[in-house]
Formats: sequence, C-alpha cells, structure tokens
Amino acid sequence: MELFSLTFHKDIFIPFIWQRLKPDHKVHPPVHCSYEYILLPVVPISILVVGLSHLQNTAGIIAVIIGAVGLLAMLTQSIYSLRGTDFKPTIGNFCLGFFLFFIMSGILSGLIIGHSQSSCYKLSGAALGMTIGYFVGILAGMWGQYLGWMGIIIEYICWITLLGMTIPVILLAIP
Repeated sequence: MELFSLTFHKDIFIPFIWQRLKPDHKVHPPVHCSYEYILLPVVPISILVVGLSHLQNTAGIIAVIIGAVGLLAMLTQSIYSLRGTDFKPTIGNFCLGFFLFFIMSGILSGLIIGHSQSSCYKLSGAALGMTIGYFVGILAGMWGQYLGWMGIIIEYICWITLLGMTIPVILLAIP
C-alpha cells in the first residue's frame, strides 16, 4: 500500500494515530534504550553549551567542535548499532513524537508567517503549515526508527518541545 495514498490515510493511518494516542496503549520500541544511553548525550551537550557561551575565544570554538563531534559520533554509533540485524521500520513502531512535532512546527511557522497580516492569512498559513508538517511528519516518523537508541531520546525531546510549542500556538491563534 502506498504511503501517500488516500486509502492508506483514511483506512489505516488516522485510526492508527487515534489508537496510539489512547492513554492505555503501550509502545515497545524496537531498540533497547537503558538509562545510561539517556544520560550519555549530556556530556557532549554540556561541552557544546559551555563552548557556545565562550565562542569569542579559541577554547570556546574547540569546545563547540568537541561537543558537536561527540554528538555526531553517538548518533553514528546509534545508527550503526542496527546493522547486522533484520530491523525494518514498521507502522507499529511509528515515532508518533516526530510526527506530531512536525505538525505543530508547521502550524506554528504558518501562524508566525501570517501573524502581521489578517486572520485569514494566519488561518491559511497555519493550514498550509499543518499540511506540510503532516506529510513531512509521516516520513520523519517512519525514518526516525533508523536512528536506533538516539531516536528514542530524540523522540522524548520532540514530545517535550511539542508541549512547549502549544503555548505560542495558542497565543498566536488568538486574534
């Protein structure tokens, strides 16, 4: 079945999303992510933040490079940890946090673009942004499964960011 066909969205995808949003639904990620893996990115992120605050001198630039290389190395290791397995992305392991993050990002960007114009521009910008976010979110939700254990961490970050984006969306949507 085509990923972007009307039948897929009407009969499979929308009911699947509603099922996943129910509070009693348990999701079992395809990759194990222990607490050590969740705490591991704190080190390069901390180095990156300290380096960004001291970016005027050479030590800050070196710290930013070290932090960025550390995050990139962890992401690469996370992706390569799936090699040699029979892992394939499935709709059952769909990353719902990625999907909803892109929808909310599209709505927020549409509202920001149309903010200085009339309500009609805000509404049409939000609708266009939501539509683009919907299709990009489907791709991100499927391909996010390839990120391994870092994908689980990034999905948690998407959920937290999604909650933080609701307040600006509500404030910008009010005329």
